[in-house]
Amino acid sequence: MSPIAFLKQYYQFPFRNEIQGAANLCLYKFVTKLMGVSYKVRHIIKVRKSWAKVKKIKAIIKNARKSVFVFANGPSLNDIDLSKIKALMASGAYDLIAINSFLSKSAAEILPTFAVFADNLHFEKKLRNDQYQNDINVCLENSVECFVPFQHFENQNDNHIGYNSFCEIYSSNTSDMFSSPGFYGLTALHALRIAKHLGYVNIYMCGFDNSYFKDFDVKESGEMIIRHRHYYDDASADIEVPCLYKSTSEFFFDAYRHFKYIEKITENSKNIINVSLKTFISSVGRETKLDIYKKP
Repeated sequence: MSPIAFLKQYYQFPFRNEIQGAANLCLYKFVTKLMGVSYKVRHIIKVRKSWAKVKKIKAIIKNARKSVFVFANGPSLNDIDLSKIKALMASGAYDLIAINSFLSKSAAEILPTFAVFADNLHFEKKLRNDQYQNDINVCLENSVECFVPFQHFENQNDNHIGYNSFCEIYSSNTSDMFSSPGFYGLTALHALRIAKHLGYVNIYMCGFDNSYFKDFDVKESGEMIIRHRHYYDDASADIEVPCLYKSTSEFFFDAYRHFKYIEKITENSKNIINVSLKTFISSVGRETKLDIYKKP
């Protein structure tokens, strides 16, 4: 195994397993810090244009005292009336940050102010299927500005804004988009961090359901599966997706991490508010009095 392959494997270990022992933890922190510095140095020249663009965006948000809705793609988003969100955005007091396939699934109803992508699937043509291509096309055709990882930033693409996606999971950083985040690379978590960095007055989050543990199953063959439950999935469909983990314990360790990192990002942030009518998140203040919901 080459040194680079070893480092990548070592770096990815705690994303599926818990590090045991103080020595291993210290070594891991040292290695990831070294890799994180290398990542930033490699891309810092390429993305310098993003610094200036983000500074302008922050000034606009501050002067207008804007708030923002940050939408992930969980089933709780079905309770939101997107036409009401669109009306609030038209007032100039609210923005919308959305991720991944919200772009193509809901573009006909509402276009977000910003899109956030993190997965290689959206950038590497050999990996893209029609869905991922459609997400990108919606942004290009409608001039939606996209926050993309440094490594996928293109200077000639005017709708690209680069952010640091190299995760140092033990870092305390949950708001600086140009430094390594202290969580792992879920697109929804990056979107929350970017909203914090931009300085919105209030951040209203929805669709961060983390409900997939309810849809975990083990077949008679021993194969682990997850049933997809996005807001845009047909409720009557039974969409089985192979589970990529090696064991049940790995899967539930990952589920724990999802909740843990939301708690880390939102800790002591009183301006982050969960507007989901149904939620498993207990650590974020809730507000359900906004007129943003579908009528019963």
